[in-house]
Amino acid sequence: MTIHSSPLLHRKVSTRKQKRRKRSSVTSTAFAAAVIYSLFWMASMMNLGNEHNGSNIDFIKNPTKAVKVRPSNGSRENENIDDVDESMEYDENIDDDVNDDHIPKGTSSYLTMYGEHRAAQSFVSLPGWLQDYVEWSREQTRDKSKAKYLVLMCLPDDNSCGGLSDRFRGLFFYLFAGKLTDRVLCIYWTRPFPLETFLETTQSGYDWRCPEDLSELVDQTVPTGRQKKFRVYYWHDCEKTHLHDAEPLVPCTQRCLENIRNSTDKYAVTRLIGNTIVGINDLNLFAQSHSYVEYMPIINQWQYPDIIADVFRVMFKPVELLAKHVNATMTKLGLVENEYVSTHVRIRYPVPRFASKRKERVAMDQNGVLLFEGEHKGYLIGLMQNAVNCGHLLAPDLPMYFASDHLDATKYAVSTGITVDGGKVIQPVGLEHDKMPVHVGVREFQNFHMDDFFPVFEDLLIMGGSRCVSHGIGSFGSFGAGLAGNRCRAVHRKFNGAPEPCPNTRGDRKKMKIADFERLLEEEPGGVWDRKKIHCNISEVI
Repeated sequence: MTIHSSPLLHRKVSTRKQKRRKRSSVTSTAFAAAVIYSLFWMASMMNLGNEHNGSNIDFIKNPTKAVKVRPSNGSRENENIDDVDESMEYDENIDDDVNDDHIPKGTSSYLTMYGEHRAAQSFVSLPGWLQDYVEWSREQTRDKSKAKYLVLMCLPDDNSCGGLSDRFRGLFFYLFAGKLTDRVLCIYWTRPFPLETFLETTQSGYDWRCPEDLSELVDQTVPTGRQKKFRVYYWHDCEKTHLHDAEPLVPCTQRCLENIRNSTDKYAVTRLIGNTIVGINDLNLFAQSHSYVEYMPIINQWQYPDIIADVFRVMFKPVELLAKHVNATMTKLGLVENEYVSTHVRIRYPVPRFASKRKERVAMDQNGVLLFEGEHKGYLIGLMQNAVNCGHLLAPDLPMYFASDHLDATKYAVSTGITVDGGKVIQPVGLEHDKMPVHVGVREFQNFHMDDFFPVFEDLLIMGGSRCVSHGIGSFGSFGAGLAGNRCRAVHRKFNGAPEPCPNTRGDRKKMKIADFERLLEEEPGGVWDRKKIHCNISEVI
């Protein structure tokens, strides 16, 4: 396999198209690189032991626990998805009190793809530092009153949380940040609903739930940045350039990390860099550099790290009702884990062809106002044909699950069929919604019931059981491919939303030498970074 250099090695904007990118993206890229450099400094300078007792350890080069890059031929090493340990206990009893017309009576909540049995399998595939961190966190949370936490928070007035996949894409790095700062990572959402409404922790994995007393400190009427009873660390304030008392970028981010690590407060709430594409990728690359032997996968655009498939299964399983929804849908559609291909088409994003103003684009994406008719319909069918063709080329002999963020697009695909190259008509199956799928980041979330968000989780979890995934831009389809291990995927749209015919190389798995990445981090960032003046903001505590 060809060795490709890190995206960090090519930061200069050289083409006219690249120069038109938003200035904020460039700023976030510079900041992300500084955060990575700072974390590299912390990992090398701080004494973080296996049991967090101060003894030196090697995060990176533990060959007995480090992750090897999986082969790109679609196979899984030492894994049999049908080989379920019969000694594992799981509740297969049916809750007769559940009243859901979409679920046939007697549907089991047991899934081959997620649950306690998969958490145990995935744990042994985690890198050494993460296995240690999970075990350490279990010990810390035996008495949650004494543990210290790094909190990922999304409150009702937070408009920058993003959608479901935006919130999860940096999860691998956040776990590493928890390791570096000696804090247990926990997730606290109240927008649109608590994450516990849809996912629950695994008994044999990682408990990501925040202690109940955190709710007593949170003021649900104001956004995270205006909370007064705990400190909020907004590291992106290190990008500010207008403050007179500013300091150089790298020392600022180092100080932010040290502040979190050294704080005696029980809770440290943080957002690293928002949801910028390049920024989160760079931070995930840093965590990867401590997780693989010699080589690691390159992460591009909205791509999830390969390891997210195991991280997710160690941390999460669907709540019983959602698991029954998934089981009922897969049974109805005849889908068996690893024996189907998924195709996801993001119809409502991006839509520059139909909306020139940002507010209009947000309305189309989050509120579903893009109509599947007239000129729109013809263009969108073309996108769907290309997407389905890409999925079909990945696994021509397998049935196809079609998922979309548009009600009418899914209905069209599963009822009419899609003609692919060569004139063959593919008849995919899919979850036919009775109303438009609801974006988790929808602004008027108070108007929806928790059941309205179930289809989004259902599509995601089903895609995660695929052998192959064809997806476009945006991170939702990438999340589904990541849950399937990124082992067989195609990207069917370009960055600007235009269709990308298949076969193409956009979904190919590429790798780089970890030593090259580390060598870059050992050098003090120069150029524009030297001229950045910044300030690290920590909110006050009452």
